[in-house]
Amino acid sequence: MGRAGASRKKFYFQFITTPTADTVGTSLLLHFDNKRYIFGDISEGTQRACVQRGIGLKKVKHIFLSGTTTWNNTGGLIGMVLTMADAQAAERESDMLRFAGAATSTTDARISQDSKEQSRFMEGDALTIHGGERLLQTLACCRGFVLRKGLPISVNEIEHSDEPNLDGPTWSDENIRVWAMPIAPSVSEASESDEAETSDGSTSSAEGSFGTNGRKRSHDQFTQGGDGSILPGSPDPDQHQRHQKVRQRIVTDMFNSDWNRDALFETPLADVKMPAAMFVRDPETKRITSYTGPRPGDGHSLPNIKVLVRHPWPNALIGDLPPVRNIGFKPAMSYIVQGYPQRGKFDIRKAQALGVPEGPSYSSLAAGNSVTLKDGTIVTSDMVLGPTKPSRGIAIIELPSARYVENLIRRPEWTSDKIRNGVAAICWILAPGVIYSTKLRMFMKSMPDVEHIVSSTEVCPNYLSFDSSAASAVRLSRICRNYFPVPFHDNATLPQFQSSSLGRSHRLDEFAAADRGLKVQIEPEFLISKDEIPPLLNIAEVVNDLPIKVQQYASIACQQVATEMAFGSGIDAQRGHEYSEYDPEIITLGTGSALPSKYRNVSATLLRTGRYGNFLFDCGENTIGQLRRIFDGPELGEVLRNLKFIWLSHGHADHHLGTISVLLSHRHACKNVNTPVRRKRGTNAPHDPPCRVVVASGSKLLKFLEEYESVEKLGNVEELLCQRYEAPISDKLGGKANSLLQQIGIKHLRTTHVEHCHGAQAIAITFANGFKFSYSGDCRPSLQFARIGKDSDVLIHEATFDDDMQGDALAKKHSTTGEALGVAAKMEAKNLILTHFSQRYQKLPVMENIKLPSSMKGPPSDSVEESLATLDELDETGRAVEDALSNGESEYMEESEKLVEWSPSGSDLPKTDMNIGVAFDYMRVRVSDIKHMKTFTPALAALFEAEQTNSGNNDATPQAKNDIINRAKAFKKSQQNMEIEKQEPRMSGTARVSSRDLQKSLEGPRHDTKIKSEERSNLPSKFLHDLTPNSHAKAVVTTAADGPTFEMLPPSDTRPNHPP
Repeated sequence: MGRAGASRKKFYFQFITTPTADTVGTSLLLHFDNKRYIFGDISEGTQRACVQRGIGLKKVKHIFLSGTTTWNNTGGLIGMVLTMADAQAAERESDMLRFAGAATSTTDARISQDSKEQSRFMEGDALTIHGGERLLQTLACCRGFVLRKGLPISVNEIEHSDEPNLDGPTWSDENIRVWAMPIAPSVSEASESDEAETSDGSTSSAEGSFGTNGRKRSHDQFTQGGDGSILPGSPDPDQHQRHQKVRQRIVTDMFNSDWNRDALFETPLADVKMPAAMFVRDPETKRITSYTGPRPGDGHSLPNIKVLVRHPWPNALIGDLPPVRNIGFKPAMSYIVQGYPQRGKFDIRKAQALGVPEGPSYSSLAAGNSVTLKDGTIVTSDMVLGPTKPSRGIAIIELPSARYVENLIRRPEWTSDKIRNGVAAICWILAPGVIYSTKLRMFMKSMPDVEHIVSSTEVCPNYLSFDSSAASAVRLSRICRNYFPVPFHDNATLPQFQSSSLGRSHRLDEFAAADRGLKVQIEPEFLISKDEIPPLLNIAEVVNDLPIKVQQYASIACQQVATEMAFGSGIDAQRGHEYSEYDPEIITLGTGSALPSKYRNVSATLLRTGRYGNFLFDCGENTIGQLRRIFDGPELGEVLRNLKFIWLSHGHADHHLGTISVLLSHRHACKNVNTPVRRKRGTNAPHDPPCRVVVASGSKLLKFLEEYESVEKLGNVEELLCQRYEAPISDKLGGKANSLLQQIGIKHLRTTHVEHCHGAQAIAITFANGFKFSYSGDCRPSLQFARIGKDSDVLIHEATFDDDMQGDALAKKHSTTGEALGVAAKMEAKNLILTHFSQRYQKLPVMENIKLPSSMKGPPSDSVEESLATLDELDETGRAVEDALSNGESEYMEESEKLVEWSPSGSDLPKTDMNIGVAFDYMRVRVSDIKHMKTFTPALAALFEAEQTNSGNNDATPQAKNDIINRAKAFKKSQQNMEIEKQEPRMSGTARVSSRDLQKSLEGPRHDTKIKSEERSNLPSKFLHDLTPNSHAKAVVTTAADGPTFEMLPPSDTRPNHPP
């Protein structure tokens, strides 16, 4: 514990994020040499911002959340903690091996030292999260999909009090002291609350919001033995604390459970709760084998024996969380943070005058101790040290609206000299409009000795937060703007969209504007440094660095596509500039796996159908940020209002942690807007549905969304529960499912279990106009998915690994590129888009030496019994953790659901002229344009090769850089004459399918954008039909400052004057 007179420690705050389109919150890192702390918001995208800026989280031991407990402030918390848990688990495994190796040492001192290191290591793992009311509830809602071991989590939920205690800090450690300030709005916001709460604190369900169910024991039965002594609404004054202990225990089990799935316990057969895996021990051999006799519930008499079963994961027994208490408002957390008083300087002359000998006595006195001289004189430290310097610190204040200003100003901390006098700076995290509060500005001016730093959309520009991803998108846009738009941003204009301008009375020189990288040093001297603020991404420099060869390829490819469109038929020749119900648009928002990286965000794909609205398939963290970068403000509102359907394929965090923010944004877009969905004249559209969104998934994720509504209301949401093979949809709406699907244009919706984690499903949707869309989620290749997706117009399939990493794909239950192609071929899909690439391929997924799978998994027969899906009652057996702990097929799967191997023969895989595209973040492509994507392969390959050769990957080793360059070359070569080899156990030889669209590539650097005659022979032959865009009546290529594009001209003899 720190103390007055402690040795001088250098520490500083540094901004991690400021508000932008994809980092909506403000977060700061407090840096000490031995420990790190995070203050502010952990919004979606914070983790990725740390990756972008190279900020390690290893030493972060405390997180102090500011503002209200809403998803806007906490949406990135679970993802960040999961990443920290996984990183610490890997580090722990490595260190434990090292500690175990110390046991072989023959030196006792070595063993003793390693034992001390091990003890310090184990003690240093804990993470404490501090925040306001409902923080525990927010975390506990995630129990259905979070199971980690070895990261002790403690939650310090700070409750509002009308009489703050100023006797000491709210919390302290050896480095800092923290005074927490929960601030209430001056006027109750109950009327504007997100929740419609009952007197017992539970959340009432409005029409269209999530319901509840009682399929498991309640929290009270779990904690009180089912005696019913604790009831919702009870006046018991201790009830809230008991509920908090339940939530804390749930959170502890989420991240530091001691549950062991391999531990078996003896239980009477009649007492086993089904379904469950049961085992028996052979009395002679003592070997454990599966129990195959009669089972409880199957109608047969049961033998009086004991069987071995697993104890369920404790959190699987919690049916419903305790109700949250209603205090009538949402407190907003703010903090005053101070170090400790600094000891004065050691005065050698004073020590000499007192007769203190040089050496250890000096050190002891400088450390604050006393020494005894030879003559018995006691010299204390205050006799040789200068005056103690008072502590310094900073205040971090977040105000979600102007209603919080008055009660902030009235806080007693500002009148306490020991607290207020140490505040050298205040970081203001302000919601839009709060900066204009007259009371707030007067309060700022009353502290002229304090440095005021404001973080808000009025003073912070909407710069590109993820520079690496944005730069990649800019380079891709130079290849073709039709597919790869430049992310929306504005490095200069203030305020940001939907924020009011600062008036003359609010000059910027009154305070400093926050910026990522801005450093506020507290000790040993106070100063503000801008040295580590990264420069804003310069789009012009990125574009100018693009090699001439890439630009040549891009221009030629666009001309070729325009030519094909001009002489095409159907949609190509007839469509206008707007997509339609017959030519939907696909936007790949996030295309990476597992974790957000510098170059790819996690999974999300948007399908825009026009007539039927927008459909979102998976919704990884910060999907809403990706949407904000693709659509400007007005169009984003339109996209969100027309969002009709969200599909969540499984419970892994990288596929659904962005759902809440999307639902909240949908609710905001629909608020007070009754505009019907746009229809084309003359179409026989169904009745316009209300502004609501359907969320379809398994029971665990729907339960998560239901329970989160106790924190804040998500809006007009309908849930559809999907499970089992080809099962019709079940819902809690009293048989409204079919009508609900018809209203959003869905004719058929089928899902199927796939091999990945417990509850993982793939989906196939057929719309009323016949358009069929299939989405794999994460999975091994699935025969049943190929069946339900038969004749899909578009298949989106994961391709996490290259074919040379087959072992990784098997171990982690993902697909290789060749396996994805095999599923598409079996499905006879017309178009395939590959996505969900391993983050180790940050820029270049490779289709090299592609092989179709030698087998796929599917159900035992073609006929699968269809039954209405019901609420998943298998939770009590511990199935919820199979995804985290099992690498094999779920042993709880019913016999009818067991998967069998299927080996394709030559006749099993039809020959298909399938169009294949590779997804990138922010990519937009209409279905009719997927067939043109291969034309840009030479440009893409040249781009990736140039990026690695010229600029290099700062995070990669030389060997890794060479590997990426080789992959780029292989990618280009494979696309010239792609060979898809399929292993056929019943046929000899190799069947080949060749595209032959691209035959040769242009090699070597180019210093002139003109195509010289001697170079024409080296160009791909399909590019040589005609290089003059104006020679065709309907096709034109425009080369603008932000990249080439192809487009169709209106059906007229007159054409606009496009530059060649």
